[in-house]
Amino acid sequence: MSIMGKPIEPNRVYNVNEAAELLGVSSQTIVEYCRNGKITAQKIGEWKIIGQSLMLFMGLNKLAKELTPILNNHIGTLNDHEERIKELELQIKQVFQFVDSLNKERLPK
Repeated sequence: MSIMGKPIEPNRVYNVNEAAELLGVSSQTIVEYCRNGKITAQKIGEWKIIGQSLMLFMGLNKLAKELTPILNNHIGTLNDHEERIKELELQIKQVFQFVDSLNKERLPK
């Protein structure tokens, strides 16, 4: 796998600056990713990141970017269905109210 034209060596250990250069982000961003577990790393004096972790991170990011529009579309569709269900529920309630009013008119007093 290569990022920004540079190959990532799966078994190589990278430091924060090297990882930042490979991913095209700041060193501080890499540190945050390491701290919050987005990138698996070990802190031995400074953060040590194995190439496989960078490859996994990039693969997951790519997958997330590909799936996000698909999921958003499905969520939009579900929201549309939810609105339609609410409309139908209201119409059904109105029909029952109308039927009740007709029944009340027909009952002997």
